[in-house]
Amino acid sequence: MKSLLILSSLLVLFVPVIPLCINDSKQSNQVTNNSASPVQVNLYYGLLCSYCKAFIINQLAPTYAKLNKTGIMSLSMFPYGNSRYIVQNSTNDIKFTCASGVEECKAHMILVRKMDKLLDQINHNP
Repeated sequence: MKSLLILSSLLVLFVPVIPLCINDSKQSNQVTNNSASPVQVNLYYGLLCSYCKAFIINQLAPTYAKLNKTGIMSLSMFPYGNSRYIVQNSTNDIKFTCASGVEECKAHMILVRKMDKLLDQINHNP
């Protein structure tokens, strides 16, 4: 029950930034100087990381809001953070560990699935 409460509160917090997680290919073509490519920013963040949350809310989101229509910046966000994975050689199973524990790993997996479904909807309904 506790994990469901944590996951739902995380999704409420991070679902509004899912559009920031999608790398918009149309945006990349809007650079005003044709000789320059947009700066690609890839952010790997942890859902339970208070520093990541503060960075996204206080720095990244306002910067992206100012620059997203200029085409100068292309942003991709990955809910991975300080995670690690180990492949078991004998079974090929993959085991994930996250800096903030099992709940963070579960939250990352849920958000990745939500992002994947959103991308499918966008790609199939242009």
